[in-house]
Amino acid sequence: MSEAELQNDDTATEIKTETEIDASQETGSELAADTEGQQEQKSQAEDEAAKKQAAIDKAFNEQYFKQKQAERERDEALAKNAEFEKQQREAEAAKAGDIPPIPDELDDDFNAKLAARDEAIANNARYQAGQDLYLQQQTQNQQAQQAQQQANYQQARTVYNARATELGISPAELQAAETAVVNYGVNADTAARIMANKEDGPLIVKVLAENAADAISLASMDSYSQGVFIAGLQSKVDALKPKQTITPKPPEILTGGGAEADAGKYPNSKGVKFNTM
Repeated sequence: MSEAELQNDDTATEIKTETEIDASQETGSELAADTEGQQEQKSQAEDEAAKKQAAIDKAFNEQYFKQKQAERERDEALAKNAEFEKQQREAEAAKAGDIPPIPDELDDDFNAKLAARDEAIANNARYQAGQDLYLQQQTQNQQAQQAQQQANYQQARTVYNARATELGISPAELQAAETAVVNYGVNADTAARIMANKEDGPLIVKVLAENAADAISLASMDSYSQGVFIAGLQSKVDALKPKQTITPKPPEILTGGGAEADAGKYPNSKGVKFNTM
């Protein structure tokens, strides 16, 4: 082989090597770009998830604050009313006092003592009547409160069961999930709070039934922490929701032979059937 041919071979080898290096560099650049793109997409997804969770927490905190404020105002009003009634009862009790014994007829102030005794008897009778009325009202209020709580529970239960049916959860499946959640330590107040969630209540129960650690953690929290914790289960709840598919409506098939040839020809013969030979 001549020297020129050797030089040509060396040149070709150098060109090939440079080409391979360039191709390798381009491939590496593409991989790096893909990795950076994936990381950027992941970062954006995480940011969006964090923003969504922050919005959920903010909305829950605002709702929780309003609810607690209303409860505080209600409790303060009830406490003031109870204190006022207590003071009235104490004043009536002090006014009634003890009934003095029957005075001696030989006493100089017999008539005054007898009148005081009669007044004490009357005051005591009014006090006892007021106490009986108070206790009766207390009993009626408690019964009315219990009846209202039962009615609220039944209403919430009806909505809750209907929502479970919409989500494709059978009564047996829902009952099994509820039993599991109760066995994990979730009390009646927490269960009622979950049931009050008209949109996702049955799914929250299913999530807790399928995740014992979550249910046990929830059972040990205060009401505020429970609300935040349940809001944090939203991704698991959404994963259990049935997938919605949009099926296009079938095409409308037009049939018929067009307008009648004799339409309007016999305006005075509507409803008449003609016999054709």
